Amino acid sequence: MVTLQHFEVEDFIPIKQLRDDFSELAKNGAVIVSGSQAHFPQGFDFINNSFIHYGLGNLFFDQMDNWLRKSTIDVHYFYNGKYVNNEIYPIINEDYGQPRFMTNEESNQFMRKMFENSFYFLNDNS
Repeated sequence: MVTLQHFEVEDFIPIKQLRDDFSELAKNGAVIVSGSQAHFPQGFDFINNSFIHYGLGNLFFDQMDNWLRKSTIDVHYFYNGKYVNNEIYPIINEDYGQPRFMTNEESNQFMRKMFENSFYFLNDNS
């Protein structure tokens, strides 16, 4: 496990430098590259066999602006030492730092926004 601090940008779109850095980590063998720096939730990517989540959003913060309240909990599964799957649980903070799972309607809207801002390298898996 490696932890990194990176630029904080309040946007759904991860900046190019972040995408490039995360891509390099994946190309050099990281199985999962997950950004904890983003107060805004940011999308996903796949590089070779690596899963990238550019930014989880505000899991434990008490910022109550609309998109700053939204986040994900990512659960990763390994079997016999190999990464096999993940589940992404969308959450929303209520009452200043009290997270709850999103309703189906909230989750559908949120995940649509997440996938609209994902897969920058999908056609470039070199």
